[in-house]
Amino acid sequence: MLNPWDHFRAALIVLHIVVLSVACLPPYAPNTKLGVLAPEQAWGLLMADAGLVQSGVEGADQLLAVWKGFATFRDTVVQPFRPYLRVAGIGQGWKMFGNSKNTSARLEIHGLDAGGAWQPLYVEQTTHQWHGRLLNHSRIRSQRSLFANKKFRRRYTDMVHWLAKDGLQDDRWSAIRIRYQGVRIPKIDRLEGALIATKIYWERVIAREDLP
Repeated sequence: MLNPWDHFRAALIVLHIVVLSVACLPPYAPNTKLGVLAPEQAWGLLMADAGLVQSGVEGADQLLAVWKGFATFRDTVVQPFRPYLRVAGIGQGWKMFGNSKNTSARLEIHGLDAGGAWQPLYVEQTTHQWHGRLLNHSRIRSQRSLFANKKFRRRYTDMVHWLAKDGLQDDRWSAIRIRYQGVRIPKIDRLEGALIATKIYWERVIAREDLP
């Protein structure tokens, strides 16, 4: 026979499923920066093919109005559950998929050789992979992403000193340079396999004499 605790647990499970189901409704998050179809554009093509909306600009305006109305409804329904989503750690929205940025940054590590030239040791997503097994690990990648967005400067400084100390154990290098190279992702119709370099930031140069 079920006791009150069993009924309470069942109610919690049902609540959890309902909350997740509501929270999984995608919000309105258009973005055409990357030159790819935003969510409402993709749905617009399907609905226009089905004859549900007009094609062209008028059809896009119709769909945009519907999409925004749905987003308002979704936010109203989800609002009471936001504290639970936050406490349970399940509040990740769909915007990260439908509203991605066209800018990023990659970690670069160089060593200064005897001739005064900087030699690449590690450059993210290239063949230069000094300490690649460590730096490409999923847990380190998450930290790299935070640093790329200029967050947690103190942690970044700790990482810089550790990497520089390890790199300077190699007598070929008199200094280690660690920095983030900003990059911009070109639109898909201009993509030729290369990212567009922008500004450099959080550059640190540690010389051998700087070590304690």
